[in-house]
Amino acid sequence: MGFYSFLWKCIVLLWCAVQKLPPKPVQQFTPEIKNSTQSLHLKSVHRYMNESVDPCENFYDFACGKWKTYYPANQTVKHTTRLFDELNKDFDRKLTEILKKQDVTDNDSERKVKTFYFSCLNPEGGTKFYIKEKFKQIASEFDLYPSVQIFQGHRREQAFDWLETVAQISHKYGLNIIFGYSIKPDAKDNTAHNLILGSPHFAPHYQRLRHEYETILGYLNLNAATANGIAWELVDFESALLQANRYGTKSPLNDSIDSIHKEYFPHVDIKKFLNISLGYVPVGVVWLENPGYLENLIKTLKWTPKKLLINYIVTKLLHHFWTDLPLQFFEQMDVCLKITKEKFPHILSQMFFKSNKALNERIYAIETLWSQITSTLRTIFDSKRPLWFDKFTRQMAREKLNSMTLHVATYQDYDFDQEYRWLWFTPNDYIENLRSLSGFEAFTRRHSLYQKPQHEHISLDLKTPVYVISSNSIVVPVSILNSNFLWSTSNLNLMNVAHLGFCLAHEIMHAFSGAGRNYNQLGNFYKYWNKHAEHEYTKLEACFADQYGNLTENAKYLPKLHRQVHKQDENMADNAGIVLAYETFKQSHKYELDPTLTYTYDQLFFITYAQLWCSDTWRKETMQNFLPMGRHAHNELRVLVPLKNFDQFSSTFKCPKGSPMNPNHKCKFFH
Repeated sequence: MGFYSFLWKCIVLLWCAVQKLPPKPVQQFTPEIKNSTQSLHLKSVHRYMNESVDPCENFYDFACGKWKTYYPANQTVKHTTRLFDELNKDFDRKLTEILKKQDVTDNDSERKVKTFYFSCLNPEGGTKFYIKEKFKQIASEFDLYPSVQIFQGHRREQAFDWLETVAQISHKYGLNIIFGYSIKPDAKDNTAHNLILGSPHFAPHYQRLRHEYETILGYLNLNAATANGIAWELVDFESALLQANRYGTKSPLNDSIDSIHKEYFPHVDIKKFLNISLGYVPVGVVWLENPGYLENLIKTLKWTPKKLLINYIVTKLLHHFWTDLPLQFFEQMDVCLKITKEKFPHILSQMFFKSNKALNERIYAIETLWSQITSTLRTIFDSKRPLWFDKFTRQMAREKLNSMTLHVATYQDYDFDQEYRWLWFTPNDYIENLRSLSGFEAFTRRHSLYQKPQHEHISLDLKTPVYVISSNSIVVPVSILNSNFLWSTSNLNLMNVAHLGFCLAHEIMHAFSGAGRNYNQLGNFYKYWNKHAEHEYTKLEACFADQYGNLTENAKYLPKLHRQVHKQDENMADNAGIVLAYETFKQSHKYELDPTLTYTYDQLFFITYAQLWCSDTWRKETMQNFLPMGRHAHNELRVLVPLKNFDQFSSTFKCPKGSPMNPNHKCKFFH
């Protein structure tokens, strides 16, 4: 009896102690953890946060404040670190493993890609003797060898025809030097191509270019001093060509070949150029991309010595076949992989997909997420937002959305063996393989003029989906399928929507802003917005231009691009995209949270969205040097501006009116 009496007393004492405990606080949510992996993902979100920062003061620092602790930038190796770059490294590592593996099941096109990759890594391909011999062969094809200093004062210099030479190079290798052509889908009929005449692409990095030209000239038996002097002349000449294009800009000209030929003959013989480069003179009309360039080119060539033209043409030709391979083998692997990705994005996409059949699950998930986002946008359109859409504009926008397609670029059913059947590579002869590939690409380009356009020309360096105007479609590169960060079954669904969902939403909104709004549901040029909608859109552009243009980093304004009214399409897509992704999230099913995180569902959505753009720049005061000169704002601003314009964000974090993240004046696409 003594034992039971003691046990009873213990139970009574324990009950009294429990009664005296303070009541357990009631949480807003009663979450469950789906699995341990999901909990781990949420902890990785938490580790990048700096919770000592007030989210209403600077939400980027709040969400990404500790990013640099794990991925610091430095002066020598990484001036900047970005999350998307880290994701791409993992994809590149897997691609490298695929390329290194010799498999008996490889088809013909896969073996060709692997042969090309390994030829780039061949150590003999980097020897000076090998490069000199190859450069001699290439230059001799167009009577550009030996070096031009032998030509000086010779009758061959006076008889040199630059147009004929660049046309021959264009025909053989598809290169545009001084003057050239491109073949692009017709904006008004995407089932046909246009022939476009114009300038080549000029690289603005002249210091690096001068060094590369000097190196190439050294392989033509020129001494260092002579090579250095000629390299400076070539850079000056290329700068003059760039200025001729930039400051001579005129509206594109669409006219018959006869009319354009007559306008510029005999200074530039258009028919001769086309007959040599294409192998025939096309009938019908062509586009002259910038008539001002051709006019200024004629003036520039009048004072340019022919010996300089010869030097420039031969150096530009050889520059195409020259690769500056690092000394370290692992760095060479990175360079060779980058080149292989640029040359064979479609085959590598197929190879990556074949290597992991489990990716089908991810494709299905992406298609499901796409369906949810487009459904949300239809709901937005049906709710009469944006208010400045008139009835006809809204109807056309809805039709365009209904016709939009999603294409995950796996190319699983495409026969690349047939497409590349006439392409041959030689083991361990990289430059020869480049010649073979360039010739193949030139042949393919010439014969594409009268063929139906292939729209899904993707790059494997694309880290996010992309909207293709000419086909009214979203293309998702296979690199997206590799990323557990952007989408994973072990992520909370709200994380998938905040990450990949936003990326899809951003691209969808390109169909209704910027250049995309001027194309119909078929991907053909057609301005369906009426004057009222265009007027309101222009006001919205001005609002964003003013907002982004007055933001500073270390007392310096952002690049001029963000202050230009008609260059706001990326900023608009960011601002509209986060609204679309958020409303998709709100219409989704219930979420399960890790109870160790004291944030609501909505708060966690905005935090995980912000962490898409976590980055670090070496020495904060030098950030201005690394601000993008393209159309995207800096990563930090891709968080701050769209969220400070979004009322649901400020209400979620209870930011006071007039605080940095809840300003009095906001720019809104959906209002």
